[in-house]
Amino acid sequence: MVTQVVASKYRDYQPLYRQSHIFARDGVEIPVSTLAGGVGAAGVALAPLAELLRLDLLKRTVVHADETPLLILDAKQVRNWDYIPEVYLNPEKEAA
Repeated sequence: MVTQVVASKYRDYQPLYRQSHIFARDGVEIPVSTLAGGVGAAGVALAPLAELLRLDLLKRTVVHADETPLLILDAKQVRNWDYIPEVYLNPEKEAA
């Protein structure tokens, strides 16, 4: 369930209060604080992976970034930074 909550929060931009309401509508009462605790625990568990990804990116000579702004409901813009090493765009360069 934590995976679903994290994916909905960060991939689908569903705030935790809204997810709590969705679960309640389906008959499962989960407080927002419980959902937040799960998201925090997932972040702690994934921290070593994030560090490995960071170190891998720092080894690359070229890193592509996507800084496309996203509009949210109250017309604020947020940014999501995605970094892609060139090797994923041009795998043949890794062999060279």
